Amino acid sequence: MASLITRTRGGSLTFEVRFRTDGQRKTIPLGKKYTQKTAVELKGIVETLLRCQDNSVTIPDRRTSAWIESAPEEIRKKLTKMDLIELPLSHTLKEL
Repeated sequence: MASLITRTRGGSLTFEVRFRTDGQRKTIPLGKKYTQKTAVELKGIVETLLRCQDNSVTIPDRRTSAWIESAPEEIRKKLTKMDLIELPLSHTLKEL
């Protein structure tokens, strides 16, 4: 289960999604540019991804997959950092 935390920083409203996995509490902070609607949607996506992990399901439902694909790169990176999804490998020209 995930929680939505509301904070006021510098006069602006910001949100965090908190959850527990593998016995650790993790937090996905969202910046000022994200609305409460996006934060609530992200909370639901995190809960779905956690259920998938608990049930050893590698591919979430279509709605969740579509939301992740349309999400900003910043949010996808945060989900990857929290080990909720895996982004496809991308290499820069310099790395190649």
